[in-house]
Amino acid sequence: MIDRTVSGVRALVQVGSEFGLSVSDCLRATRLTSDDLADAGTVIDASVELEVARNILSRVNDPLQLGIRVGSLVTLGQFGIFGFALLASPTLGEAVTLAVDYAHLSGCFSRLRLVYEKHLAALVFDASEIPSEVREFVLARDLRACAVVLPTAFGAIGELHLELPFNRESIGAAARAFAFSTATTFDSQRCAVVFPRERLSMALPQADAHTARICAEQCQELLARRRTRVGVSSEVRYLLTKDPGYFPAMSEVAKELSLDSRTLRRRLTAEGTSFTAIRDEVRSSLAAELLTRYRLNVNQTARRLGYTESASFSRAFTKWHGTPPSQYLAR
Repeated sequence: MIDRTVSGVRALVQVGSEFGLSVSDCLRATRLTSDDLADAGTVIDASVELEVARNILSRVNDPLQLGIRVGSLVTLGQFGIFGFALLASPTLGEAVTLAVDYAHLSGCFSRLRLVYEKHLAALVFDASEIPSEVREFVLARDLRACAVVLPTAFGAIGELHLELPFNRESIGAAARAFAFSTATTFDSQRCAVVFPRERLSMALPQADAHTARICAEQCQELLARRRTRVGVSSEVRYLLTKDPGYFPAMSEVAKELSLDSRTLRRRLTAEGTSFTAIRDEVRSSLAAELLTRYRLNVNQTARRLGYTESASFSRAFTKWHGTPPSQYLAR
């Protein structure tokens, strides 16, 4: 996760008030003030927004309803330049790839992955790195936001199948909040939106390749600026990037920070992330830059990122960006 604007916290506070919580109740232990929420330029660490969610859940104890209500307040306009990039994408496939690469610019907490399964494609919402006490809230929030934004951005895109990790009885009538699908599977091992793979080539109504390219470049610049965080996670990121081509193990990083591995893991969890997530985030960003800006080939990029085999790198790259390096370069 990366730094984000306070729009998500504003939505949480609004919903918290509907449940009878005061602003101070919602912002407890975050150091945020009402003035911070009113300032559009305020940028916070992702862990702060999760702390606000914890504050509300300590009183409400209904993560599904909280996530659905907060996700309902998301609009395409809040995405800024990322929203324009989605709208201008020539095809649905390019829009989905863009969403995977820059999801955090929308305030999404889940890690998005595009998975190909024979004639199907699945947009997977992976919240495994999110602390367990707010994981259900995050999935409900991100999926409900998708349900709200999807028809606005792309119009009707046909048959969709929704896989939910929620129990049918526990979710009950709340399932209607995700009713952008034509079929739903409950108690799934994953959270995903599944659709025919051929749909990725569908042209979008507001396509403009030139605008899409410019917006994507601005998204990349914005994402790079937001990657600088406060807390121990920023120090971990620095240590992972200070020696190009060498990625130290967690135990080495902990030693550099005068911590033991268990303490480092606990502090990263408190900030809403993990050593693996930061390492993958750094490698993902560097991989795209080495391939596109510095024109290294796949083998050269793999070696620079510490991979002994290009095949292992290609699999990791596909997981990060939803497409193999060769297709990424071609696009």
